[in-house]
Amino acid sequence: MTNAAFRFEKFSKSAVGSMRSLISLAKKKGVSLVGIVKRARSKYLSYILGRETPANDKLLASVILKNGEYVSLGKFGDFLPNYLKIAHKDRAKEYLRRFEG
Repeated sequence: MTNAAFRFEKFSKSAVGSMRSLISLAKKKGVSLVGIVKRARSKYLSYILGRETPANDKLLASVILKNGEYVSLGKFGDFLPNYLKIAHKDRAKEYLRRFEG
């Protein structure tokens, strides 16, 4: 194993442990955890709007949401088919076949 791979594995285990501790503490305290998956190029908010958005999700969320607010799209598998029909009209069927696989 290379030195860089070893450092990444060590970091990864540490990050997973930290997340588990955070989730456990939040459950114990009755606090909800909310986060943003940083996919700078995603446009999943198109699903909510019913049309393709001109900007990515990160930009839209930064403009629309205030501190403490969030948007839930639900489970990925539930909204993905409709999102694909909006954002990838010409290839939606092909992508859905891969997803349903």
